[in-house]
Amino acid sequence: MVPLLSRTDFGGIFAVMSIMKMLFSTVAVVCLLTISAIAQKNATPAGWHLLDKATDGYQGISLEKAYQLVKDKKPATVIVGVIDGGTDTTHEDLKEVLWINNREIPGNGKDDDGNGYVDDIHGWNFLGNAAGENINKASDEKSRIYHRYKDIFKQDQLDSTSWDATKKANYKIWQQAAAEIIFTEEDAANLSFINLTFMKQKSF
Repeated sequence: MVPLLSRTDFGGIFAVMSIMKMLFSTVAVVCLLTISAIAQKNATPAGWHLLDKATDGYQGISLEKAYQLVKDKKPATVIVGVIDGGTDTTHEDLKEVLWINNREIPGNGKDDDGNGYVDDIHGWNFLGNAAGENINKASDEKSRIYHRYKDIFKQDQLDSTSWDATKKANYKIWQQAAAEIIFTEEDAANLSFINLTFMKQKSF
């Protein structure tokens, strides 16, 4: 025989259920807070690249240590060549310290110092020109290899019997590049731009 529950018994069950619901909610909130705290703790801090591995636990450039290293030393002027895809000469951190070619007269459209580059006041952008125009992207090495030897090796019939070891090695490298290259219309436009820029430089 199943015992019947009085109204008081139902009230007790509801009370227990409410308490259990509150406990489950509390546990869920605590879990969420714990997960959030762990995520925040493990999040990479802003400016991590400036930090130090030993001090901060991040493999940065140890900027603060560098400041401490040179703070009592007498500075000397050093000219640094930037090998990259271009430099923002108007950047607030760069414009006051950029090297200036004093042998060149800015904006006169002439190669005053006779080095083959017109108005190279702060150097020269070899992925662009004096007008500030740039190609959309720099080609990769296999593209450069492909086009460097294309006129020599891209033929229906090749006679390699008279080739020396260097030419045979270049052909092998070119074959590898030709097998991997995907030449798009954008690449063709960039190549035409590079050729045009090169011809303009040679005419100066």
